[in-house]
Amino acid sequence: RNSAQFLLSARAYHRYVGDSATDLTALLAADVGILVGTSESARRIARRFGVKLAPLPAELPELPAADAEGGGGGSGGDAVIYEAASWEQIRSALGFGGGAAAV
Repeated sequence: RNSAQFLLSARAYHRYVGDSATDLTALLAADVGILVGTSESARRIARRFGVKLAPLPAELPELPAADAEGGGGGSGGDAVIYEAASWEQIRSALGFGGGAAAV
């Protein structure tokens, strides 16, 4: 499906992409938090506070209407932040494919 169809069919939700430890609170507050890059300090701090780090799936799952499954959505034990190696991986997971669309 193309980007327009994706945007029209998807429920609006907050996605945040960060690359450092200073982004962790925003990553947790978002419906979907994505940590991009190789910041070991961000990963170490997230693990220390019980935040689960999970690989970014090829396509993000649909979010329930009430809250975000698999994304930030709080702090502590049930919180999940996705990890991505590149912006291209993020664009693909968000349904933008290989184009240069803004994320």
